[in-house]
Amino acid sequence: MKYFQYPINGDDWTIGLLSTEEMEAEHGDAGGITISADRKIDICMDSLTDSVIMHELVHAHASYMFFEDASPTPSQMEEIFAEFFGERHKLLVKQKNAIKKKLKEFESQENKDE
Repeated sequence: MKYFQYPINGDDWTIGLLSTEEMEAEHGDAGGITISADRKIDICMDSLTDSVIMHELVHAHASYMFFEDASPTPSQMEEIFAEFFGERHKLLVKQKNAIKKKLKEFESQENKDE
């Protein structure tokens, strides 16, 4: 496991790269997982893709939107996500690229150690 801190929405989040075995032990069969309460994202080394990183980033950003007590209609939900991606798409891509770069460095170090 290798971790680093990365700012999301003004808070430091812990981003980790885990081997398949570590991921299964910690979280079961998942390519990535976001634990909003802990401000933590874990990515499995075998799932280090743009889509998995973006998926987890959206979970992190959405955790600030306070959906727990809301019951939006399908059209309201569509509007929420259209606004979300319209406003944040450049930021999400920038963050995804920065996180992927750091995780790829971890992966490269891991491969050298083998």
